[in-house]
Amino acid sequence: MGKFEAENYAKYEELKQRQIWLTAWGSAAIAGGGIGAFATLNPALLVPTFATLNLIGDDLQGTSRRVLLMPELLEAFEVEDVAIEAALKPEGLPAIDFFLRFPDKEYILIQIRSVGNAKVVYNEKLEALQFRSKKEA
Repeated sequence: MGKFEAENYAKYEELKQRQIWLTAWGSAAIAGGGIGAFATLNPALLVPTFATLNLIGDDLQGTSRRVLLMPELLEAFEVEDVAIEAALKPEGLPAIDFFLRFPDKEYILIQIRSVGNAKVVYNEKLEALQFRSKKEA
């Protein structure tokens, strides 16, 4: 067991708890807004619900992506003594989904982004990432 393995698994558990908490708040917002709008027959009560869901939804989506990727990182780097930080928000910069710090003072920053309807492949000849359009089946 590496020096950071217990800490990394604890951070993963925190991410899962945050995902559960955000899901519960989102569900409560939907239920509360729906019941309030239905009971008063006033659909305008749904506006604050949608605003709340927009804020919670963005955070939930990012947290869910991290929860899905972190077990893969834990498994891939279990033999190395890697410290994994999740969801860093540096001032004035975009959020960093994962910061992996290796014992030899090297590090990797990971940002999860959607590329829409595309597939990312590595071209060994060009030594570059390329984006290819996915064909509809």
